[in-house]
Amino acid sequence: SLQSKEKLSVLKQTPPLKLRTTITLLVCSVIALVLFVVHSVYLTQSTEQTRFSLEDKAKAVLHTLTAAPFIASALSNGGDKAALQDYIEQVRQQNELLFIVVMDMQGIRHTHPDPSLIGKHFIGGDEVKALHGQESISEAKGTLGPSLRIISPLFDARHQQIGAIAVGISTEKIQEIIAANRWFAYWAIAFGGLVGSFGAFFLAKKIKKI
Repeated sequence: SLQSKEKLSVLKQTPPLKLRTTITLLVCSVIALVLFVVHSVYLTQSTEQTRFSLEDKAKAVLHTLTAAPFIASALSNGGDKAALQDYIEQVRQQNELLFIVVMDMQGIRHTHPDPSLIGKHFIGGDEVKALHGQESISEAKGTLGPSLRIISPLFDARHQQIGAIAVGISTEKIQEIIAANRWFAYWAIAFGGLVGSFGAFFLAKKIKKI
């Protein structure tokens, strides 16, 4: 029919892709797919690893503090609260934490990065579990903004609970570290794609000669 002849004519006029172009596109497609999968896996693992790493660091600091007799003694009646605040702030700054709060059984702060908030109640509601003897991990928003919090009970020398200690990591800091890892992944993918493209081009050229 006339319509079939027109279609055949159009197909004959369309030039086929060169062998080199076909091979280059095929290899580049495979490389792009592999890089996409690797990128997705890397970002997922990197995000989880970053969070776990910061969480483990906060736990290590927290467990060291809860085991220190000086802190339990300072929280008890007659303890040196000023020395406690200075010591806690020094530990917080050395470990780049958002806050370390030592609180009594009523949830009243005895240390805080902002001294004006000492003597006020801990904010977030996630301290209740720790004040009942169980460690808790949560994300909540307090006076310093959203944070990842780990709160552990604090016991005295007679193993009687006298309060709790809360350690906080800024959620923004976690996101900044994750974002930095993402940029590293983006540059790695760009470099891999560039090298792969050149490799595909020269491979296609070699195959064409053969």
